[in-house]
Amino acid sequence: MQVGVSVGPAERNGELIGAPLRNGTGFRFEYDVFEEDLEKWVFCEYRMPSGYARVMYRISGGRACETRIRPARGTLGAASISCE
Repeated sequence: MQVGVSVGPAERNGELIGAPLRNGTGFRFEYDVFEEDLEKWVFCEYRMPSGYARVMYRISGGRACETRIRPARGTLGAASISCE
């Protein structure tokens, strides 16, 4: 369904709005402007028969992440996240 970056504690974090990449195949999320001790997460969100599931991975250090997406039949077919 979706890939992205969020900040704050996992149970009440806020999603960042990414800047579209030039080729339109993803987004760049810059998070180096946030406090060093504020948690940062990358996530993938999946649709399930009973609702949604979000898989999260905590980022340590760095300043930005980029997502690459490939649409398929009106939904998200494949996605990847890389952080620097």
